[in-house]
Amino acid sequence: MSKIIGISLILGPLLLLMIFAGVWPAANLDGAEALTALLANETYTLLLMVVGGAAFLMITGGSLILSQRQAEEADGPNKQILMLGNMMFVVSLGLFMLQGSLIIGAMNLFSASSSDAVLMSLFSNHVTDIMPLTFGSGMILLSISGIHGSLKPRITGLLLVPGILFIMGMFTTSDNFGFVSWMIFTATYVIVGIVVLAKK
Repeated sequence: MSKIIGISLILGPLLLLMIFAGVWPAANLDGAEALTALLANETYTLLLMVVGGAAFLMITGGSLILSQRQAEEADGPNKQILMLGNMMFVVSLGLFMLQGSLIIGAMNLFSASSSDAVLMSLFSNHVTDIMPLTFGSGMILLSISGIHGSLKPRITGLLLVPGILFIMGMFTTSDNFGFVSWMIFTATYVIVGIVVLAKK
């Protein structure tokens, strides 16, 4: 089980970074321009979305399984903290998948009603605005089990840093802050994954 968790926590963040910071066709585009870019090679876009969805599922799924393993040995307060963190991860996964569904819907609608498709696309851009809070809270709550008490692996305590940065990012519009936060998030999850994998 540790092998699955470790690989998921290493591979998931790296794949997500590769897609959305590197090869996503509609990066920095909105509305009709974004949809045109996505539809320029629809098969390629759908492939990236499948990989992106799988990557985020690896991150949240790995976090959930890791949290569940810790909850099995946790005392009452820590168990409740971990359960609340799990809820935040599940909500984040739901928001991510909802965004993907809206993007696909907008792509399918674009040829029939471009104005409605653009509206749906714009909505998809903002449906995850709350996710820095939900996912950031999930990371913070999972990190508490690594910082406090005797639960292992203690390395999960590192997730406190990207968790705080994600929540802080809701109050800033700086692209540099968002980029740095994402780099720290990726590096931290990879480190956690390596440690978990090493303890298989």
